[in-house]
Amino acid sequence: MDLLKQRETDPLRDCMPLSSITDRLLDVKTYAINRGIPTYLFDHLYAAESLNVISNRIEKYADRRYPDFPVIVIPFFRGDFSYSYIQCRTITNNPTNTQRFTTFELDQNAPKLWGEYKLNWHKPIYILEGPIDAMFIDNGVALAGASVNSTISYLSHNQQIHTGIIDNKQLCFTFDNDYLYNEQIFKLLSNRIDEGFSAVLYDKEFKWKDINDAFSVGEWTIDEINTYVASRTFQGLKAKLELAKLKKR
Repeated sequence: MDLLKQRETDPLRDCMPLSSITDRLLDVKTYAINRGIPTYLFDHLYAAESLNVISNRIEKYADRRYPDFPVIVIPFFRGDFSYSYIQCRTITNNPTNTQRFTTFELDQNAPKLWGEYKLNWHKPIYILEGPIDAMFIDNGVALAGASVNSTISYLSHNQQIHTGIIDNKQLCFTFDNDYLYNEQIFKLLSNRIDEGFSAVLYDKEFKWKDINDAFSVGEWTIDEINTYVASRTFQGLKAKLELAKLKKR
Protein backbone atom coordinates (compact mmCIF):
# COMPACT_ATOMS: atom_id res chain seq x y z
CA MET A 1 0.00 0.00 0.00
CA ASP A 2 2.86 2.40 0.74
CA LEU A 3 4.20 1.91 -2.79
CA LEU A 4 0.81 2.85 -4.21
CA LYS A 5 0.69 5.99 -2.11
CA GLN A 6 4.01 7.15 -3.55
CA ARG A 7 2.62 7.18 -7.08
CA GLU A 8 1.67 10.64 -8.19
CA THR A 9 -1.30 9.29 -10.13
CA ASP A 10 -2.71 7.20 -7.30
CA PRO A 11 -6.42 8.18 -7.10
CA LEU A 12 -6.37 7.83 -3.31
CA ARG A 13 -3.34 10.05 -2.86
CA ASP A 14 -5.37 12.94 -1.42
CA CYS A 15 -7.85 10.80 0.49
CA MET A 16 -7.52 10.13 4.20
CA PRO A 17 -7.86 6.67 5.84
CA LEU A 18 -10.73 6.68 8.31
CA SER A 19 -8.33 5.39 10.96
CA SER A 20 -6.25 8.60 10.69
CA ILE A 21 -9.07 11.16 10.90
CA THR A 22 -9.18 13.32 14.01
CA ASP A 23 -10.93 16.57 13.01
CA ARG A 24 -10.88 17.24 9.25
CA LEU A 25 -13.51 15.06 7.54
CA LEU A 26 -14.65 13.84 10.93
CA ASP A 27 -18.24 13.79 9.60
CA VAL A 28 -17.28 10.97 7.20
CA LYS A 29 -15.76 8.91 10.01
CA THR A 30 -18.85 9.58 12.15
CA TYR A 31 -21.05 8.37 9.29
CA ALA A 32 -19.08 5.10 9.13
CA ILE A 33 -19.32 4.64 12.90
CA ASN A 34 -23.07 5.31 12.88
CA ARG A 35 -23.55 2.76 10.09
CA GLY A 36 -21.76 0.27 12.34
CA ILE A 37 -18.88 -0.42 9.97
CA PRO A 38 -16.28 -2.41 11.96
CA THR A 39 -13.33 -0.24 12.92
CA TYR A 40 -10.79 -2.90 11.92
CA LEU A 41 -11.66 -1.96 8.31
CA PHE A 42 -10.89 1.74 8.83
CA ASP A 43 -7.32 1.39 7.54
CA HIS A 44 -8.76 0.35 4.16
CA LEU A 45 -11.62 2.85 3.92
CA TYR A 46 -11.10 6.52 3.12
CA ALA A 47 -12.68 9.95 3.27
CA ALA A 48 -12.57 12.65 0.58
CA GLU A 49 -13.90 16.18 0.51
CA SER A 50 -15.29 15.61 -2.97
CA LEU A 51 -15.49 13.05 -5.75
CA ASN A 52 -13.32 15.43 -7.77
CA VAL A 53 -10.37 14.69 -5.48
CA ILE A 54 -10.41 11.18 -6.95
CA SER A 55 -11.66 11.76 -10.50
CA ASN A 56 -8.98 14.37 -11.21
CA ARG A 57 -6.34 11.63 -10.89
CA ILE A 58 -8.06 9.16 -13.23
CA GLU A 59 -7.63 10.00 -16.89
CA LYS A 60 -10.96 8.45 -17.88
CA TYR A 61 -12.86 10.81 -15.53
CA ALA A 62 -10.55 13.84 -15.40
CA ASP A 63 -12.78 16.05 -17.56
CA ARG A 64 -15.90 15.41 -15.48
CA ARG A 65 -17.12 17.63 -12.69
CA TYR A 66 -18.90 16.18 -9.69
CA PRO A 67 -20.82 17.88 -6.84
CA ASP A 68 -18.62 18.92 -3.94
CA PHE A 69 -20.05 16.67 -1.23
CA PRO A 70 -17.89 14.70 1.22
CA VAL A 71 -17.79 10.97 0.51
CA ILE A 72 -16.73 7.74 2.13
CA VAL A 73 -14.35 5.98 -0.26
CA ILE A 74 -14.48 2.18 -0.65
CA PRO A 75 -11.61 0.78 -2.75
CA PHE A 76 -12.09 -2.64 -4.29
CA PHE A 77 -8.74 -4.15 -3.36
CA ARG A 78 -7.52 -7.30 -5.05
CA GLY A 79 -5.46 -9.89 -3.20
CA ASP A 80 -2.25 -7.90 -3.78
CA PHE A 81 -3.85 -4.64 -2.52
CA SER A 82 -3.97 -3.08 -5.96
CA TYR A 83 -7.46 -1.82 -6.75
CA SER A 84 -9.65 -2.21 -9.78
CA TYR A 85 -12.63 -0.05 -8.77
CA ILE A 86 -13.26 2.72 -6.29
CA GLN A 87 -16.78 3.18 -5.00
CA CYS A 88 -17.79 6.38 -3.22
CA ARG A 89 -20.90 7.08 -1.19
CA THR A 90 -22.04 10.57 -0.31
CA ILE A 91 -22.89 11.04 3.35
CA THR A 92 -25.29 14.00 2.92
CA ASN A 93 -29.05 13.97 2.30
CA ASN A 94 -28.94 17.21 0.33
CA PRO A 95 -31.88 17.21 -2.14
CA THR A 96 -29.57 18.52 -4.89
CA ASN A 97 -27.50 15.36 -4.55
CA THR A 98 -29.54 12.61 -6.21
CA GLN A 99 -26.71 10.14 -6.82
CA ARG A 100 -25.64 8.40 -3.62
CA PHE A 101 -23.09 6.04 -5.18
CA THR A 102 -20.40 6.71 -7.77
CA THR A 103 -18.02 3.97 -8.91
CA PHE A 104 -14.78 4.71 -10.74
CA GLU A 105 -13.44 1.95 -12.99
CA LEU A 106 -9.68 1.54 -13.08
CA ASP A 107 -9.47 -1.86 -14.75
CA GLN A 108 -12.43 -2.98 -16.86
CA ASN A 109 -11.04 -6.51 -17.07
CA ALA A 110 -10.92 -6.97 -13.31
CA PRO A 111 -13.80 -8.37 -11.27
CA LYS A 112 -16.10 -5.81 -9.66
CA LEU A 113 -15.80 -7.46 -6.29
CA TRP A 114 -15.34 -5.87 -2.88
CA GLY A 115 -13.57 -7.78 -0.11
CA GLU A 116 -11.18 -10.05 -2.00
CA TYR A 117 -8.16 -8.72 -0.11
CA LYS A 118 -9.40 -10.10 3.22
CA LEU A 119 -10.72 -13.50 2.12
CA ASN A 120 -9.85 -16.77 3.82
CA TRP A 121 -10.17 -19.21 0.92
CA HIS A 122 -10.50 -22.17 3.28
CA LYS A 123 -13.71 -20.89 4.91
CA PRO A 124 -17.23 -20.30 3.56
CA ILE A 125 -17.35 -17.18 1.40
CA TYR A 126 -20.54 -15.14 1.76
CA ILE A 127 -21.54 -13.21 -1.37
CA LEU A 128 -23.67 -10.13 -0.66
CA GLU A 129 -25.09 -7.40 -2.87
CA GLY A 130 -23.34 -4.31 -1.47
CA PRO A 131 -20.01 -3.59 0.25
CA ILE A 132 -21.41 -2.07 3.46
CA ASP A 133 -23.56 -5.16 4.11
CA ALA A 134 -20.55 -7.38 3.36
CA MET A 135 -18.49 -5.51 5.97
CA PHE A 136 -20.69 -7.03 8.71
CA ILE A 137 -20.16 -10.63 7.62
CA ASP A 138 -17.15 -12.80 8.39
CA ASN A 139 -15.46 -13.63 5.08
CA GLY A 140 -18.01 -11.56 3.16
CA VAL A 141 -17.60 -10.09 -0.32
CA ALA A 142 -19.92 -7.90 -2.38
CA LEU A 143 -21.04 -8.14 -6.00
CA ALA A 144 -21.64 -4.38 -6.22
CA GLY A 145 -23.62 -4.76 -9.45
CA ALA A 146 -21.26 -7.24 -11.10
CA SER A 147 -22.47 -10.24 -13.07
CA VAL A 148 -23.19 -13.22 -10.82
CA ASN A 149 -21.78 -15.67 -13.36
CA SER A 150 -18.52 -13.76 -13.82
CA THR A 151 -18.14 -13.45 -10.04
CA ILE A 152 -18.68 -17.20 -9.57
CA SER A 153 -16.13 -17.93 -12.27
CA TYR A 154 -13.57 -15.59 -10.69
CA LEU A 155 -14.06 -16.87 -7.14
CA SER A 156 -14.02 -20.52 -8.24
CA HIS A 157 -10.80 -19.99 -10.17
CA ASN A 158 -9.09 -18.37 -7.20
CA GLN A 159 -10.54 -20.94 -4.83
CA GLN A 160 -8.85 -23.65 -6.88
CA ILE A 161 -5.57 -21.73 -6.85
CA HIS A 162 -5.63 -21.39 -3.06
CA THR A 163 -7.15 -24.73 -2.04
CA GLY A 164 -6.64 -27.01 -5.02
CA ILE A 165 -10.37 -27.72 -5.32
CA ILE A 166 -13.60 -26.14 -6.52
CA ASP A 167 -16.36 -26.62 -3.96
CA ASN A 168 -19.60 -24.86 -4.92
CA LYS A 169 -21.12 -25.14 -1.45
CA GLN A 170 -18.28 -22.99 -0.07
CA LEU A 171 -19.75 -20.02 -1.94
CA CYS A 172 -22.85 -18.80 -0.10
CA PHE A 173 -25.28 -16.32 -1.65
CA THR A 174 -26.66 -13.81 0.84
CA PHE A 175 -29.14 -11.55 -0.93
CA ASP A 176 -31.25 -8.79 0.61
CA ASN A 177 -34.45 -9.89 2.33
CA ASP A 178 -36.74 -9.41 -0.67
CA TYR A 179 -36.07 -12.62 -2.57
CA LEU A 180 -39.51 -14.06 -1.67
CA TYR A 181 -41.25 -11.11 -3.37
CA ASN A 182 -38.79 -10.18 -6.12
CA GLU A 183 -39.30 -12.86 -8.77
CA GLN A 184 -36.04 -12.03 -10.54
CA ILE A 185 -34.00 -12.46 -7.36
CA PHE A 186 -36.00 -15.55 -6.38
CA LYS A 187 -35.19 -17.19 -9.71
CA LEU A 188 -31.53 -16.20 -9.40
CA LEU A 189 -31.32 -17.68 -5.91
CA SER A 190 -33.15 -20.85 -6.95
CA ASN A 191 -30.75 -21.36 -9.84
CA ARG A 192 -27.74 -20.97 -7.58
CA ILE A 193 -29.16 -23.56 -5.16
CA ASP A 194 -29.79 -25.93 -8.08
CA GLU A 195 -26.13 -25.51 -9.06
CA GLY A 196 -24.99 -26.67 -5.61
CA PHE A 197 -24.15 -23.31 -4.04
CA SER A 198 -25.14 -22.45 -0.47
CA ALA A 199 -27.66 -19.74 0.37
CA VAL A 200 -28.77 -17.73 3.38
CA LEU A 201 -32.56 -18.05 3.72
CA TYR A 202 -34.11 -15.61 6.19
CA ASP A 203 -36.96 -16.71 8.44
CA LYS A 204 -39.60 -14.55 10.15
CA GLU A 205 -37.09 -13.62 12.89
CA PHE A 206 -35.27 -11.46 10.34
CA LYS A 207 -37.60 -8.47 9.81
CA TRP A 208 -35.23 -6.10 8.02
CA LYS A 209 -34.47 -5.42 4.39
CA ASP A 210 -30.74 -6.19 4.64
CA ILE A 211 -27.83 -6.99 6.93
CA ASN A 212 -26.98 -3.38 7.75
CA ASP A 213 -30.58 -2.71 8.80
CA ALA A 214 -30.40 -5.63 11.24
CA PHE A 215 -27.66 -3.63 12.97
CA SER A 216 -28.93 -0.06 12.62
CA VAL A 217 -32.69 -0.70 12.99
CA GLY A 218 -32.85 -4.11 14.65
CA GLU A 219 -29.97 -3.29 17.00
CA TRP A 220 -28.33 -6.68 16.50
CA THR A 221 -24.65 -6.90 17.26
CA ILE A 222 -22.21 -8.01 14.58
CA ASP A 223 -21.72 -11.29 16.47
CA GLU A 224 -25.50 -11.84 16.55
CA ILE A 225 -25.74 -11.15 12.82
CA ASN A 226 -22.99 -13.64 12.00
CA THR A 227 -24.46 -16.27 14.29
CA TYR A 228 -27.85 -15.85 12.63
CA VAL A 229 -26.41 -15.96 9.10
CA ALA A 230 -24.49 -19.17 9.89
CA SER A 231 -27.63 -20.76 11.36
CA ARG A 232 -29.68 -19.87 8.25
CA THR A 233 -27.17 -21.17 5.69
CA PHE A 234 -28.54 -24.04 3.61
CA GLN A 235 -27.28 -26.14 0.71
CA GLY A 236 -28.56 -28.88 -1.57
CA LEU A 237 -31.90 -30.56 -0.83
CA LYS A 238 -32.21 -28.80 2.54
CA ALA A 239 -31.94 -25.43 0.78
CA LYS A 240 -34.60 -26.42 -1.79
CA LEU A 241 -37.02 -27.61 0.88
CA GLU A 242 -36.45 -24.54 3.07
CA LEU A 243 -36.93 -22.14 0.15
CA ALA A 244 -40.16 -23.90 -0.85
CA LYS A 245 -41.43 -23.70 2.73
CA LEU A 246 -40.65 -19.99 2.99
CA LYS A 247 -42.29 -19.26 -0.36
CA LYS A 248 -45.57 -20.71 0.96
CA ARG A 249 -45.44 -18.53 4.08
